[in-house]
Amino acid sequence: MRYIILIALGVCAALAPAASRAEPQGSGPCAYDREAMLRLDRNSFDQDDELGWRKLGNRAECRTVAADLIALYIEAHRDELARVWQIPSFKWHEATTRAFAGDRARAIALMHQSLKPEAGPREFEGWTAYALPWNDYVKATIAFLERDAEALAKARERLAASPVPDDFSKTDISAATGIAASWPPNLGVVDGLIACFDRPYLEAYGSIECREAGKRR
Repeated sequence: MRYIILIALGVCAALAPAASRAEPQGSGPCAYDREAMLRLDRNSFDQDDELGWRKLGNRAECRTVAADLIALYIEAHRDELARVWQIPSFKWHEATTRAFAGDRARAIALMHQSLKPEAGPREFEGWTAYALPWNDYVKATIAFLERDAEALAKARERLAASPVPDDFSKTDISAATGIAASWPPNLGVVDGLIACFDRPYLEAYGSIECREAGKRR
């Protein structure tokens, strides 16, 4: 009998972690299946509005939960993301989600981590031509969050002066976004940050009013 009890206890102990992992994280509208999220491939997790973190990030009350989820995913897939040079992009999405949630200090720290090295891997032809404007966009956003109008204006000047990469005409992003490709990327976002410098980041970044005001600058 003693052995039967021990075996039964062992079975229960073995099952307990699995049951715990199946429990949803968060609560209410912010609840999600942690293990299912971490099993997603990187594109589904990062880009799919229904499967990945964006389903939470699109809810104002769930943005901190979404940012924490992105951080979990980065740690769970760090080797893979590093291998394809995607950690800066994932850090950026965590950073902006925290900024939208009002956590400016953590957002700024993460944005610094999302800067890309100027010299990329050999197999990524033309890396530098795209990395430099990306970094200027990141620096412009950091300047906005740090309330440094001068640094924001300088980053905007560098971004606007970015030379068009040789292969840009071959780059088709319109199929994914529905928006015609333009160069330099994110210049309209930065102009919106400048036009609405005194607004919260969420408004300056995303409102049509700020984007239109940026166009008129």
